[in-house]
Amino acid sequence: MDYILKIPSLTDKELQSYPVSTLFLGHNFKMQKSSTLPFSLEVSSISSWIDTLPLSHPVQAVNDIYSVLRILSKHPKEYQQHIELILNEITPIAIKLSMELENLFCSASSNLDAKKRKIARLSINSLRHHTLLYFQLSHLVAKENLGLCINRCLQISNLCLKQCALIYDTPSRELWEVTGKLYNLAGSKGLFDVSFNEPLAIFKEQTNIINNIKTTLLFSLCQPNYLKQSEISALFSLLVKHADQLAFSNLYSTSCLYYWSYEQPNNIQVITPNSKTNSSTVFLDTTLIETILQTNNLSFVANKLTRQRSFIPSLTKAPPKKVTVSYGFADIISFLEQHVQVTNIHKSSKRTLNAANSLELQPIDIDTENKTIKTVVAADIWQRDKTTELKICSGIIKNSTNLGFSLIELKSFSGKTEELLISFDGKNKPLINIIRSVDTPNINKNYQLLIENFSSNNEVVSVTNQHYQCKAILCKITNDLTFLLISPKFKFTTGATVDLDNNPVILSKLLESTADFILYQLA
Repeated sequence: MDYILKIPSLTDKELQSYPVSTLFLGHNFKMQKSSTLPFSLEVSSISSWIDTLPLSHPVQAVNDIYSVLRILSKHPKEYQQHIELILNEITPIAIKLSMELENLFCSASSNLDAKKRKIARLSINSLRHHTLLYFQLSHLVAKENLGLCINRCLQISNLCLKQCALIYDTPSRELWEVTGKLYNLAGSKGLFDVSFNEPLAIFKEQTNIINNIKTTLLFSLCQPNYLKQSEISALFSLLVKHADQLAFSNLYSTSCLYYWSYEQPNNIQVITPNSKTNSSTVFLDTTLIETILQTNNLSFVANKLTRQRSFIPSLTKAPPKKVTVSYGFADIISFLEQHVQVTNIHKSSKRTLNAANSLELQPIDIDTENKTIKTVVAADIWQRDKTTELKICSGIIKNSTNLGFSLIELKSFSGKTEELLISFDGKNKPLINIIRSVDTPNINKNYQLLIENFSSNNEVVSVTNQHYQCKAILCKITNDLTFLLISPKFKFTTGATVDLDNNPVILSKLLESTADFILYQLA
């Protein structure tokens, strides 16, 4: 059965008056924990249960459905023979209700309070469980229904990815694993380019497996968490419509900036001279979709997709300067800490010398043949900490004051794109950057790094919550804009309050998550 719901969107004021029991799960409402489903395993019983769902209270209705999905997920052997029957009946109403919940946590201002995040996470968890159940079904379903099953699974997963972006969070890694495995399965069964006769209206917008996978990859590549909620929704709709413009290839060409290793958990990577590819690697050419983004008022996204490589020609003409660099989150923490030590020593020495100038001192004789006076430099101090081997190297930097990007040339480089890099010219404050692309364009095979200039006002701080205590980097851009860089080893919840050197702050938005760092915007 296919349901068309007409549930009005709620304003922020109306949302505040929404029944507390449906907004705060676990407050006045307790989720069903029984392993028994609220219906018998036949169509008429499932249909009757669906008719009892409180559609006028979509949060409550989604929670009821979520309870069923959790039972199915936790008891796969008990219900595996009936999953197809149950999903066929529940899926239409479940997806439509989750889509309706978007109206409750999206607004023109993109502001998210605790209530909206609670609603969003209910919807996201429901979609995630739905995805995993369809993935389970893909190993059980009859051959003639496999394509439809995979296609639905991917579309539900994409809705989950979209809603994660709408609350500025990252999706579960399970979804990427599912996408990679379904790509492999569909390819082995020759289902990539098959168009399916989808009976459910909610899945008719995209009835091609390969285009659903391309939507997944493009949405991730476009870094939607940097956008407003309305822009995220517009971007998602545009990519669904034009996903076929992403070109796949099993062979590398110079037009490909990215590759996807579908058997690896780290999803999409930027191609670099150090890239390690294998038989499960797919190369991605985004050239055609870049033009579509630009013509739809999404030039900001298009520029991110191209890695801002159009800046390179003008940057190569900028005057070169010598610079000391270090890269990787852990090394940058050490660099900043030791730079503070050096700075404090210099300040202390300067104060001592100023005080000495006011004293009447007598010269002393120094036996220059047997004694020497050695000047202490920053590198000497760094090397004294034997517990931390700080990797630093020298290079050439070319800056532009207008672009917000720089080029760095290094003789050797063992890092990756999407890593942090700190640069220090010996005069100004150390500058934290993000590596956006890596090439070896010249005869000498020097590495050329295009880096996005990020922050020069940085401080190592201690971040604490009930689960973790770790070091992080506080980046103050302006009085009203502050970011926090955290190692991906530590999982913090977006929207949560953490202690920053014993001062409470809110992690309002997760803007970027890589293998090297997680970037939060603070409220």
